[in-house]
Amino acid sequence: GKEYSLFDYWESQLPLDFQLNDFHGDPRMYKKWHHFKEHPGEVFATWGSELSNKACDIYAALPAGQTRIELSTENIRQWRKLYEALVLQAGERVAQLMSELLMHRKHEAGHKNGRGLHHPRVSGTKNLLTNLLLGIPTVLLWLVGLHLHYHRKLLQSARGIERSDGKK
Repeated sequence: GKEYSLFDYWESQLPLDFQLNDFHGDPRMYKKWHHFKEHPGEVFATWGSELSNKACDIYAALPAGQTRIELSTENIRQWRKLYEALVLQAGERVAQLMSELLMHRKHEAGHKNGRGLHHPRVSGTKNLLTNLLLGIPTVLLWLVGLHLHYHRKLLQSARGIERSDGKK
């Protein structure tokens, strides 16, 4: 067959082998995407790391020390399957990114109009528990302090009454 560099094969030949209706992704492979749990910069770094690991796997499967190899049908089949998975994953990630951008714009518009929107990453339960853990000791300390202050005032006023009677 034809001779390609590894880059040219992945960037030129594999995309030509597929049409949009040729993708036969396994429905179990699709996971329900969610809003970013980390900062988008960290998400992009994670995605880049995942893809670099897959590229390393591709190079590791090639015979070492050879500049030219002939691909077996098994290699081509595996690479087509990997290519399909990567294209589907890229589509999911673009959809996730666009959803995050839309959410950001909604929050921005809401902020300009003086109304907040619930952000999916913010857990009301977690915030409630944090507030309770901070609030309960604070309220208890205030109550103890007020109780001591009240009783101290009572003692001082009782001593003042005793002194005004002339008694010690």
